[in-house]
Amino acid sequence: MLRPDAAAAVHTLQQRGLKVQVLSGDQPASVSALLSRLLPGHDKRQVTQPDTSASGPSLVAADAVTWRALCTPQDKLDELEALQKAGRHVLMVGDGINDAPVLARADVSVAMGSAAALAQARADVVVLSNRIQDIADLHRGAARCMGIVRQNLSWSVAYNIACVPLALAGWLPPWAAGLGMAASSLLVVLNALRLTRWQDDGAPTTQPLTVPSPGLATAASSTEHSASTRSDVTPAPLTQR
Repeated sequence: MLRPDAAAAVHTLQQRGLKVQVLSGDQPASVSALLSRLLPGHDKRQVTQPDTSASGPSLVAADAVTWRALCTPQDKLDELEALQKAGRHVLMVGDGINDAPVLARADVSVAMGSAAALAQARADVVVLSNRIQDIADLHRGAARCMGIVRQNLSWSVAYNIACVPLALAGWLPPWAAGLGMAASSLLVVLNALRLTRWQDDGAPTTQPLTVPSPGLATAASSTEHSASTRSDVTPAPLTQR
């Protein structure tokens, strides 16, 4: 059975410029049939070799999903490493024990809450809700987080470029410099607090979408993941253009 939000998650990720790939250990007919149910009417291309072209999705339709069947754990690892050598940033989604090596090697890795304990231990993020759409939300949240970080860094650099020379020249009184530094720090903190009001589709988020695996940090980078999660079809990496 397919997760009900899988198709929406794939579409969302593709709209954000990510390339979706599915790697499975099942027979080609089974994988093709599953993807036909997941993405009816969409272009689905079977590949037998890692797709490492720099042009990425431009080789096929923009909404195409590439897939490989009969993949061993080593095949998945080889695919991931080939993509990384080509300069791609890869987010891998998996839930099986045999996904642990590739989850550990990916730039960012996600396991579902129902995944095997070993897969969760090797993943950077565990989605406790088991909703595929939360992976798309994770990508959106990470992009928003990086936007806030860049804004804060830009403000800090601009403030120091403007005020430090004035202070060194004696044109800025100590009390004014201290007040300006406090105001700058407050502005940065308030800007960062905007993340607590992060919304998805207009609805405020009241609970964390994901949690890190024990001992691991939550990754907040613009990367990729797979969109079809199913017990007999292993989710595959997404590669960013």
